[in-house]
Amino acid sequence: MGAKKKKISSFLNQAQEKIKARSFAASAHIPLRLKAINGDDLDIMAVLMQDAIISHPNSYYDKEQGTFTLKSNRFCWETRHYRFNHQKVYQRVLTCLQFQEITHVQHLNFKKESASAYYNLLTMTAIQIPSHWTDKNNMVQATENKDKKYSYTIDLIFSHDARIRLHATEIKAILLDSEETSYTNKKPAHTTKDVGRYIIANAIREYKNQKEV
Repeated sequence: MGAKKKKISSFLNQAQEKIKARSFAASAHIPLRLKAINGDDLDIMAVLMQDAIISHPNSYYDKEQGTFTLKSNRFCWETRHYRFNHQKVYQRVLTCLQFQEITHVQHLNFKKESASAYYNLLTMTAIQIPSHWTDKNNMVQATENKDKKYSYTIDLIFSHDARIRLHATEIKAILLDSEETSYTNKKPAHTTKDVGRYIIANAIREYKNQKEV
């Protein structure tokens, strides 16, 4: 009799889990549709994209169109967590991030021998650069554009000291979520050491740019 009760109890628990799983799947997720046209917009986008997971091959630079597209698995910071089996459950969504008006792309510190390696996006920053200015180490290179006084470098900073640097004539970015979400019980957690180091370095370069004008 005891074994039968255990079997019934196990069956009920499984049924409850399925009901909860269906309620998660049916929970409303409003896909983000965002546009960035300046540094402030990009800061907001960077917060929402923090801890997005990418693999190196999931990016594409279209030189003719001047676009750089990045596909990622984004952690949904904007949604609340759920409770499932006494654990917190969070949402992730497939997201497409596209930058426009791009003239050149640099990939730094990505592992060429491992195309399947995954990276976490830590932050994104943009620097305004005088059109005539280029630093000695070629870390910041202005885009030649006679019609505009300034160009921009946009840094996508990842884990493992990896970075994608975009050279642009303007800040133009679009973020598009897919309709379906996935669920995870892991909330991203990391130190701000790497992020802080790069932000400070960018601030120093921006100060140098102002001194050159």
